[in-house]
This record gives sequence, structure tokens and C-alpha cells, in this order.
Amino acid sequence: LGQRLIDVMPYHSEWRMKTEEDCLPFCAVSSSRCRAIVYDVFQHICHYFTDDGTEHAILFHGTVYFRVASKLCLGK
Repeated sequence: LGQRLIDVMPYHSEWRMKTEEDCLPFCAVSSSRCRAIVYDVFQHICHYFTDDGTEHAILFHGTVYFRVASKLCLGK
């Protein structure tokens, strides 16, 4: 089971992303806003959030949740 975010709207979504790793470059480019990513495994969509999701994450089948722990990791 993965996680998804409830009660928050993504600031951007990208379609046709083959893997969850494909979500990471856009988050790095928009690092001033990107705090979390939810990847939908079945629809191949990356959703980008300004909220880190720690208070909004719930278990949900078919998703992968990433939280930006440090801005330093986005620069690499």
C-alpha cells in the first residue's frame, strides 16, 4: 500500500509518467514550491504539492508518496 494526500490540492500534475522516478526532475526544478509528490501507479500521473503531507497522508493502494525532507537532496 502506498499513501495519498487528502484535503490538499496539487499545484501541478504531470501525465504519462512511466515510473515514480520520472516525477523527481520537475520537483527539483520547482524546488521553491515542491514539498511532496504523489505518483498514481495505475494512471501514471505525478501530483505535486506545496504541503509536505505529514498531516494529510493516508494509506491508499496504487500510489507512491514522496516527501521532500531537505532542499539539499533536490539539488543532486
